Amino acid sequence: MTDGIVFKSAFGRIGYISLALVATACIPLFLVASLRYASLVSLIVISAFIILLPKAVSYTFDDEKLTVHVPFGLQEPPAYYRSIWKIVDTDMAMLSNHHGMSEKAIMIWYDRGKGHYICISPDDKERALGILRERCPNAEFLVERRKQRE
Repeated sequence: MTDGIVFKSAFGRIGYISLALVATACIPLFLVASLRYASLVSLIVISAFIILLPKAVSYTFDDEKLTVHVPFGLQEPPAYYRSIWKIVDTDMAMLSNHHGMSEKAIMIWYDRGKGHYICISPDDKERALGILRERCPNAEFLVERRKQRE
C-alpha cells in the first residue's frame, strides 16, 4: 500500500465571508478606546487562523480509502472506495462544506444507510475527481452548478 496522494483544501468564498464577518464583528470594539488594541490583536489572530486553516486541512487518497484530516476537529471515519455510492461535483457547497474553505467542492456519500457524508474542497478538484472516478467505478457521479444570472 502506498502513502497516498495528498491534497490541501482550496480557499474560496467561504473563507472570504468568514474574514468579512470577523472584521464586521470587531468594528464595535474599535469604537471603545480601551478595547482598540485588544480588538486589533483579536482581529489579526482570528484572520490569520482563517487564512491558514485551508493549508492545515488535507485529504489523503490512498489505495483503498479517502481520509480527511482536520486540525482541532473530530476526524471523520475514512471513506472506503468500495462503500462510496454517490459523488457530486458542485460549485455551491456553502453551508455543507465543513471540511474545506471553498464552495467548489466534492460531496461524497458512503456506507449507504448509515448517513456518512463528507464534503471536501481539494486544491486540485479535477485531479481528485479523476482519482474518485478511477477508484469508485460503481458510484453515481452527478454535477450541480449554480444557475448563471442573465
